[in-house]
Amino acid sequence: MHYKVYPNVFSKSIIDSIINYYNKNQKKHLTNTMLKIENPWELDIIQNNVKPILSKYFNVNLPNIGDNIYKHTDPYFPHADLSKGYPCFNVLIPLKLSSGSEQKFNIFDQYVSDYTQGATWVGKWYSTDLEFEHNKKREYPYNDSIVEGITDNTIDNTLVVDDREDALFTGLSGVAVDYTPGSLIIFDSKHIHCTGTMHCDWKMGLSLRFKGKFDEEVI
Repeated sequence: MHYKVYPNVFSKSIIDSIINYYNKNQKKHLTNTMLKIENPWELDIIQNNVKPILSKYFNVNLPNIGDNIYKHTDPYFPHADLSKGYPCFNVLIPLKLSSGSEQKFNIFDQYVSDYTQGATWVGKWYSTDLEFEHNKKREYPYNDSIVEGITDNTIDNTLVVDDREDALFTGLSGVAVDYTPGSLIIFDSKHIHCTGTMHCDWKMGLSLRFKGKFDEEVI
């Protein structure tokens, strides 16, 4: 298993405090419809409210290697979050949806074998001017030499994302987990993942990434 989902981990008051901090903060960075506050781990609000709770699930003294508090309107492309210093794992805390609609987050079985940099698969948009500062832009997972575990089976329709071409998901398999505010989602960073079909106008979340092997560090 390369992921774990823990429901009802964070109280509404903690979630609301992070959202309020985000809304009041003027130092946000825009990347492809994602408006984010980068490197939130050392913020007092995260250290005081989030870190003690995360300590129940993994060693929070592992090196943090970034990520953000974000809000976005479009589904993010399939990608893997890697960098020099792999192995690492992602910690995702859903914060808020614009409406009460059910929202999913896709975690695929397939993973990358090149651990030196991130990768984002954008398919037919490959030749367009898309901004990816940390993830290298690539075309399709199914014919990419760094992707392991591509299957010949037809992908589950729940994993195909509206507004993204089907070919981006050819050869992939996996799970669509609930993106529920207050829950905790932890997964191995080398596995491809992406936003599910957006059933809301926008969603917010807190994403953190730590050095360490998922299967050894996460309880």
